[in-house]
Amino acid sequence: MAIYTNRASASIKILPLEILDSILVLAVDAEKPTAAAHGLSSLSWIKIWHVCQQWYEVLKKNKSLWNEIVAVNPNTTALFLERAFKPSVRIAIRPADDSDSEERGARLFDVLEQFTEKIVSLDMEMPGAMWGTFCNGRKQWQMSRLEHMRLWTYGVAHSVPAMSVVPFSAPALKELVTCRFSLSTIQPLMSQSIERLEVLGNVQISTGDIWTALGMMGARPKLTDLTICATVMDDGTRQDIDLPHVQRFVLPIRSSVSAEVFAHLTLPSDVSITLEVECDEIGLDEVRRIINIIGPKVNEIASCNGFTKYDLYHVNTSHTCILFSPTTNEFGAEAIRAHAESTGRGGSSGLRCFGRGLQNNAPARTFIGPFPSRLVCTLKRDFSAVGNTWRSELVCSRLRTMELHYVRFRKTYHDNGVDDFVDLLYSLCC
Repeated sequence: MAIYTNRASASIKILPLEILDSILVLAVDAEKPTAAAHGLSSLSWIKIWHVCQQWYEVLKKNKSLWNEIVAVNPNTTALFLERAFKPSVRIAIRPADDSDSEERGARLFDVLEQFTEKIVSLDMEMPGAMWGTFCNGRKQWQMSRLEHMRLWTYGVAHSVPAMSVVPFSAPALKELVTCRFSLSTIQPLMSQSIERLEVLGNVQISTGDIWTALGMMGARPKLTDLTICATVMDDGTRQDIDLPHVQRFVLPIRSSVSAEVFAHLTLPSDVSITLEVECDEIGLDEVRRIINIIGPKVNEIASCNGFTKYDLYHVNTSHTCILFSPTTNEFGAEAIRAHAESTGRGGSSGLRCFGRGLQNNAPARTFIGPFPSRLVCTLKRDFSAVGNTWRSELVCSRLRTMELHYVRFRKTYHDNGVDDFVDLLYSLCC
């Protein structure tokens, strides 16, 4: 005797998408023999129409399927935005687009403007001139749900006009990445909710713009990732800023003004710091000013946070990258203490090994430069000695291990002068 289990029927609309996809494939496969033998019968058309109708209803009600939107056609973009639950929108208008690109862009902006309260992520790319028109000709977009934003333009010739101000209000914004936008242009987007800020493209910004932008994030900003790749201009303002949550900090240093910005930031103990020191258009005196500013700051960070090592990448004769960060988690504080104890017992540190290895190699003793030799070592007057005596010392003198990458040495001889880096290392180790 057969036993039947009474199961309540369920709507196709609640089935997972993978099952629905299989149903659609099976429905089409089931009609293939009939179609091959007799052509598509009226019953076959009814079945296919029924499946398509059910499928259409599923797509219409499952709003997450419409979330990823590349805005190209205004009508299609409006359809997706209407049905999406958390829309992420990307719009890109290239400089080489056809003549109607500005008109099409304006129509797309009109569509986006209707759904500003709905968008959670926005990625916009277009030429600088079009950005200027957009900023000056649009009313403010109230984007209360927006969490991620990327604003981009193309090349030096397409920088966004400095006097433009973006027409966005996004109090919940967490991530903001821009290219060739000044801080004053994106100032309306600064808020206490921002966790990641990247200003790229080597635009000119003033020190006051930096203090204002960071100040708008509150007394203790939530920032965890800060990158300022810009040429900093001095407007005479200085302000100490506390960034207690930053985990990653990147700053190109092209002048002593950029170095001053770094010196006025208070960073936490577990931060990873990258300083890209570039001196293409500055002289040796400016290099000395830079190292005199960043040296004490790096020593302070190294001393307070237990840093014992940094990496120096000599990209070319005018571009050097310094990366220093705390000991990785797999080693931790125990490794730092063990390293200090081994050094105290007479163990060889990185500087000691490097110095001894090159002590007798006279033809290759100093950096090709004068950069970056002026970055890692400097002259200090020895007041304990008789007469006008000066000695060389590492700028970051409290760091015990240094890794040099892509560094080239020029031919010189023992006791040649202040750039005798091997003698400097050896004197520190002995």
